[in-house]
Amino acid sequence: MEFVIEKLVYGGAGLGRKEGKVYFVPFVIPGERVEVEVLREKKEYGEAKVLRVIEPSDKRIEPRCPLFTRCGGCDYQHMEYSLELEWKRKIVEETLLRIGKIEIEVPPINPGKEYGYRNKVEWVVENGRVGYHERRGRKIIPVERCELLEEEINKVIPEGVPEEVKRITIRSSGKEILFICDGYMSSNFTRWAEELPGNVILLEQGKMRYRKGSPFLEMELLGKRFQVSMSSFFQVNREKAEELFKTAIEWLEPEEDERIVDAYCGVGVLSVLISGMCGSVYGIEKDRFAVVDARENVRRHGAMNVIVMRGDAGRGMRGLRQVKKVFLDPPREGLSSEVFDAISYLSPSVLVYTSCNPSTFARDVKKLYETGYRLDKIKAIDMFPRTHHIEVIGRFVRQDVDNLDF
Repeated sequence: MEFVIEKLVYGGAGLGRKEGKVYFVPFVIPGERVEVEVLREKKEYGEAKVLRVIEPSDKRIEPRCPLFTRCGGCDYQHMEYSLELEWKRKIVEETLLRIGKIEIEVPPINPGKEYGYRNKVEWVVENGRVGYHERRGRKIIPVERCELLEEEINKVIPEGVPEEVKRITIRSSGKEILFICDGYMSSNFTRWAEELPGNVILLEQGKMRYRKGSPFLEMELLGKRFQVSMSSFFQVNREKAEELFKTAIEWLEPEEDERIVDAYCGVGVLSVLISGMCGSVYGIEKDRFAVVDARENVRRHGAMNVIVMRGDAGRGMRGLRQVKKVFLDPPREGLSSEVFDAISYLSPSVLVYTSCNPSTFARDVKKLYETGYRLDKIKAIDMFPRTHHIEVIGRFVRQDVDNLDF
């Protein structure tokens, strides 16, 4: 079967049509004519793989990694980076229109490091080697280096991993390394762990059984250092995390007498950064390790006007009063109904919302319009170059319900 690729869609695939039916094909570029093999036929669409690129795009390049197309990590190594950024921008616009029913222009995306940006990796272990799951199926693709990782991590990829180890996570601060190994405890396991070059935590069924060195790393953002424990969330791309937080602060426009909520505050990065710019900050976080980190980060930076609360974001917000502005950084599933109820109850003048999932962001944009807010600024940030993932940040301002524009 042959057809021309019309566009890219969220998830990394290209879209083509044959006899009116849509087919999704990975590793293609819009404008290319391709020969494909259909892998799955559904009633409304099909999934296919490329057999041959008949008419390649002049933007097609040689992938940097020999595992590209096999491992499930990257989606766009076959195209020039500038084209990837342009299509990510278009995908955000189209997603907002299709799901959110909002037409808005997304500015050009600022380029970053194409490779060597990830400060965290999670691997599975098979036959003594670490690897990623293949794109389709459960087979493990062994990895000797990953082009997306910071070089500090590539230098310490372990070999000869004991059979007791099932999963390995490595985090890098740029100066220190933390290994988090999950498996079954044994003397062999601990002997191997003692030889690893860095801080080490061994887990068995999720519980810490052994530790060498520090259980957390010191991560630096915008000139401040933050304690980050083994399971606490921290952005994997430091350069783009700084762009994200600079944008969030600029759009929040903190003022001296304002009370601001940092919902899903994680280790308290934004809370600390804006603490000297406003009256008070309430950070809300569910993860107990992140709460410990956030409170320590608040203490070490002398942010006396920051209160970190452990619990659900929606319920935590409902317990507050006189909130002027809110920063929202939810997980991929987006905002819960409890958070929307809390927003309606508090009625803050400004919301700044960042998401790593344009689809749930677009869904929530529609709900926020119905709640009485208008999206007046939006930006896409390339937090995950060479993958289909896109970080989106938007600023919403409260408006008169009578003037809502659907």
